Amino acid sequence: MSQNTSLTWSYRIPVFSWYIAKGMLIGFSAPILIILLIATKIVANGQTWKSLTPDIYFAISTIVFLFLTTYFVLWLLFRNGFETSYRLDDKGVYQFSGKRSKKVNRMITIAGLLARSAAATGSGLIALSQEDRFIPWKQLKYVKIDKANKYIHLSRGKIALAPIGMFCPTNFTHVKKIIISHQ
Repeated sequence: MSQNTSLTWSYRIPVFSWYIAKGMLIGFSAPILIILLIATKIVANGQTWKSLTPDIYFAISTIVFLFLTTYFVLWLLFRNGFETSYRLDDKGVYQFSGKRSKKVNRMITIAGLLARSAAATGSGLIALSQEDRFIPWKQLKYVKIDKANKYIHLSRGKIALAPIGMFCPTNFTHVKKIIISHQ
């Protein structure tokens, strides 16, 4: 990019999208795997699957219920999707959360404080800290490009905090060229 130029655009991520569903499935599959591992260990110690079946069904159905409830709450809070804005300039890549997301993050933090819930307060504070992200060009180490979904994943490494996921429905080719030129 030439001196003092920037490219800015916004995108609204639908709640019922592959991006949101994939993240939720990954998060909710971990407890299911743990339950199945524990059940396998118990069976290996002499108990039968038949005696564990009601417990496994109950645990997995509870997790599925929480998954569906979470999705429903997300849909209620973000009917129009998650608003996000991006900017590329001479310094690096920026991602900014929308006003609705920022308001919900603050409400979760305040509700957690009022309810004296360390988990709710902590999750709200984590969400607040991840609202706006920046990766300088010098620190950009990992780029994954998904042409089919016009999506670019950027981070400081393969496993890194605060990666940036950019949706580029109208300017994908241009954004890709800019990012590749800075690698």
